[in-house]
Amino acid sequence: MEDAGIEYRCVTPGHEPEEDTAPPRELVLQRAEAKAKGAIPQLAGGHSLDDVVVGVDTVVESAGATVGKARDREHAASILCALAAAGIHRVHSAHCVVSTDGKVFRSETTTSTVRFDPEVAGWLPDWLETDLWRGKAGAYGIQDPEAGFASLVAGEMDTVIGMNVATVQNLVGQVRGALGGGA
Repeated sequence: MEDAGIEYRCVTPGHEPEEDTAPPRELVLQRAEAKAKGAIPQLAGGHSLDDVVVGVDTVVESAGATVGKARDREHAASILCALAAAGIHRVHSAHCVVSTDGKVFRSETTTSTVRFDPEVAGWLPDWLETDLWRGKAGAYGIQDPEAGFASLVAGEMDTVIGMNVATVQNLVGQVRGALGGGA
Protein backbone atom coordinates (compact mmCIF):
# COMPACT_ATOMS: atom_id res chain seq x y z
CA MET A 1 0.00 0.00 0.00
CA GLU A 2 2.92 2.32 0.66
CA ASP A 3 4.24 1.62 -2.85
CA ALA A 4 0.76 2.50 -4.16
CA GLY A 5 0.88 5.82 -2.28
CA ILE A 6 -2.27 4.95 -0.34
CA GLU A 7 -2.64 5.64 3.37
CA TYR A 8 -3.92 2.56 5.15
CA ARG A 9 -4.57 0.77 8.37
CA CYS A 10 -4.71 -2.97 8.71
CA VAL A 11 -7.84 -4.77 9.85
CA THR A 12 -8.64 -8.44 10.10
CA PRO A 13 -9.81 -9.72 6.71
CA GLY A 14 -13.05 -11.59 6.22
CA HIS A 15 -12.91 -15.38 6.12
CA GLU A 16 -11.98 -17.01 2.84
CA PRO A 17 -14.47 -19.44 1.34
CA GLU A 18 -13.84 -22.95 2.65
CA GLU A 19 -14.75 -24.56 -0.67
CA ASP A 20 -11.79 -24.41 -3.00
CA THR A 21 -13.00 -26.46 -5.95
CA ALA A 22 -13.36 -23.42 -8.21
CA PRO A 23 -10.82 -22.92 -11.00
CA PRO A 24 -7.77 -20.98 -9.76
CA ARG A 25 -8.73 -17.58 -11.28
CA GLU A 26 -12.25 -17.82 -9.83
CA LEU A 27 -11.03 -19.06 -6.45
CA VAL A 28 -8.50 -16.25 -5.99
CA LEU A 29 -11.16 -13.66 -6.82
CA GLN A 30 -13.64 -15.23 -4.40
CA ARG A 31 -11.01 -15.11 -1.66
CA ALA A 32 -10.04 -11.47 -2.28
CA GLU A 33 -13.69 -10.39 -2.29
CA ALA A 34 -14.44 -12.33 0.90
CA LYS A 35 -11.45 -10.73 2.64
CA ALA A 36 -12.47 -7.19 1.64
CA LYS A 37 -16.21 -7.46 2.23
CA GLY A 38 -15.75 -9.40 5.47
CA ALA A 39 -13.59 -6.62 6.93
CA ILE A 40 -16.27 -3.92 6.54
CA PRO A 41 -18.03 -4.54 9.90
CA GLN A 42 -14.82 -3.62 11.74
CA LEU A 43 -15.03 -0.11 10.32
CA ALA A 44 -18.34 0.95 11.86
CA GLY A 45 -18.12 4.68 12.44
CA GLY A 46 -14.56 6.01 12.12
CA HIS A 47 -14.24 6.38 8.36
CA SER A 48 -14.67 9.06 5.73
CA LEU A 49 -16.43 9.14 2.37
CA ASP A 50 -13.39 8.10 0.38
CA ASP A 51 -12.27 5.29 2.71
CA VAL A 52 -12.20 1.91 1.03
CA VAL A 53 -11.34 -1.64 1.98
CA VAL A 54 -8.78 -3.56 -0.06
CA GLY A 55 -8.65 -7.36 -0.11
CA VAL A 56 -5.99 -9.28 -2.00
CA ASP A 57 -5.27 -12.96 -2.45
CA THR A 58 -2.71 -14.90 -4.49
CA VAL A 59 -2.75 -18.45 -5.81
CA VAL A 60 -0.31 -20.49 -7.83
CA GLU A 61 -1.72 -22.48 -10.74
CA SER A 62 0.00 -25.42 -12.41
CA ALA A 63 -1.61 -27.62 -15.04
CA GLY A 64 -4.98 -25.99 -14.30
CA ALA A 65 -4.91 -26.83 -10.60
CA THR A 66 -4.45 -24.59 -7.58
CA VAL A 67 -1.19 -25.18 -5.75
CA GLY A 68 -1.56 -24.29 -2.08
CA LYS A 69 0.79 -23.77 0.81
CA ALA A 70 3.02 -26.59 1.98
CA ARG A 71 1.93 -28.46 5.09
CA ASP A 72 5.49 -29.46 5.98
CA ARG A 73 8.99 -29.75 4.53
CA GLU A 74 8.25 -32.96 2.61
CA HIS A 75 5.15 -31.42 1.06
CA ALA A 76 7.17 -28.30 0.15
CA ALA A 77 9.74 -30.47 -1.64
CA SER A 78 6.97 -32.23 -3.54
CA ILE A 79 5.33 -28.95 -4.61
CA LEU A 80 8.61 -27.39 -5.70
CA CYS A 81 9.69 -30.46 -7.68
CA ALA A 82 6.32 -30.57 -9.44
CA LEU A 83 6.52 -26.87 -10.33
CA ALA A 84 10.06 -27.31 -11.64
CA ALA A 85 9.02 -30.34 -13.71
CA ALA A 86 6.04 -28.44 -15.16
CA GLY A 87 8.39 -25.93 -16.78
CA ILE A 88 6.22 -22.88 -16.15
CA HIS A 89 3.33 -22.04 -13.86
CA ARG A 90 1.05 -19.07 -13.39
CA VAL A 91 0.52 -16.87 -10.36
CA HIS A 92 -2.79 -15.05 -10.01
CA SER A 93 -3.31 -12.13 -7.63
CA ALA A 94 -6.88 -10.93 -7.22
CA HIS A 95 -7.63 -7.46 -5.89
CA CYS A 96 -10.97 -6.30 -4.54
CA VAL A 97 -11.68 -2.73 -3.46
CA VAL A 98 -15.00 -2.03 -1.76
CA SER A 99 -16.58 1.08 -0.25
CA THR A 100 -17.06 1.01 3.49
CA ASP A 101 -20.83 0.79 3.01
CA GLY A 102 -20.34 -2.25 0.78
CA LYS A 103 -22.34 -0.74 -2.08
CA VAL A 104 -19.51 -0.02 -4.54
CA PHE A 105 -16.82 -2.52 -5.37
CA ARG A 106 -14.41 -3.27 -8.16
CA SER A 107 -12.17 -6.25 -8.60
CA GLU A 108 -9.50 -7.43 -10.98
CA THR A 109 -7.15 -10.38 -11.27
CA THR A 110 -3.63 -10.07 -12.65
CA THR A 111 -1.56 -13.02 -13.85
CA SER A 112 2.16 -13.58 -14.23
CA THR A 113 4.15 -16.58 -15.43
CA VAL A 114 7.10 -18.04 -13.54
CA ARG A 115 9.70 -20.65 -14.46
CA PHE A 116 11.84 -22.65 -12.04
CA ASP A 117 15.36 -23.87 -12.70
CA PRO A 118 14.71 -27.54 -13.62
CA GLU A 119 17.92 -28.72 -11.90
CA VAL A 120 16.24 -29.05 -8.50
CA ALA A 121 19.15 -30.94 -6.95
CA GLY A 122 21.18 -27.74 -7.24
CA TRP A 123 18.80 -25.51 -5.28
CA LEU A 124 16.08 -27.48 -3.48
CA PRO A 125 18.03 -28.63 -0.37
CA ASP A 126 19.32 -25.12 0.31
CA TRP A 127 15.87 -23.56 -0.24
CA LEU A 128 14.19 -25.99 2.13
CA GLU A 129 16.80 -25.16 4.79
CA THR A 130 15.82 -21.49 4.72
CA ASP A 131 12.25 -22.23 5.89
CA LEU A 132 11.19 -19.36 3.59
CA TRP A 133 8.79 -21.80 1.91
CA ARG A 134 6.51 -21.75 4.94
CA GLY A 135 3.17 -20.02 4.58
CA LYS A 136 3.58 -19.24 0.88
CA ALA A 137 1.48 -20.44 -2.03
CA GLY A 138 3.66 -22.72 -4.14
CA ALA A 139 6.18 -22.95 -1.28
CA TYR A 140 8.28 -20.03 -2.51
CA GLY A 141 8.54 -16.26 -2.53
CA ILE A 142 10.10 -14.94 -5.72
CA GLN A 143 11.15 -11.78 -3.86
CA ASP A 144 13.40 -13.72 -1.50
CA PRO A 145 17.09 -13.39 -2.52
CA GLU A 146 17.54 -17.12 -1.87
CA ALA A 147 14.87 -17.93 -4.50
CA GLY A 148 17.19 -17.52 -7.47
CA PHE A 149 15.70 -20.70 -8.91
CA ALA A 150 12.49 -18.78 -9.79
CA SER A 151 12.38 -16.34 -12.68
CA LEU A 152 9.62 -14.15 -14.06
CA VAL A 153 8.72 -15.12 -17.63
CA ALA A 154 5.73 -12.84 -18.27
CA GLY A 155 3.66 -10.33 -16.33
CA GLU A 156 4.66 -8.19 -13.41
CA MET A 157 6.81 -9.14 -10.45
CA ASP A 158 4.47 -7.54 -7.91
CA THR A 159 1.68 -9.87 -9.06
CA VAL A 160 3.87 -12.82 -8.05
CA ILE A 161 4.81 -11.14 -4.79
CA GLY A 162 1.13 -10.82 -3.99
CA MET A 163 -0.28 -7.40 -4.86
CA ASN A 164 -0.14 -5.59 -8.17
CA VAL A 165 0.39 -1.97 -7.15
CA ALA A 166 -0.94 -0.39 -10.36
CA THR A 167 -4.09 -2.50 -10.19
CA VAL A 168 -4.79 -1.46 -6.59
CA GLN A 169 -4.21 2.21 -7.43
CA ASN A 170 -6.63 1.95 -10.36
CA LEU A 171 -9.34 0.12 -8.40
CA VAL A 172 -9.10 2.48 -5.42
CA GLY A 173 -9.44 5.42 -7.83
CA GLN A 174 -12.48 3.83 -9.47
CA VAL A 175 -14.29 3.18 -6.19
CA ARG A 176 -13.46 6.60 -4.76
CA GLY A 177 -14.57 8.18 -8.03
CA ALA A 178 -17.89 6.34 -7.90
CA LEU A 179 -18.35 7.62 -4.34
CA GLY A 180 -17.56 11.18 -5.37
CA GLY A 181 -14.43 11.19 -3.23
CA GLY A 182 -10.83 11.90 -4.11
CA ALA A 183 -8.61 9.46 -5.98
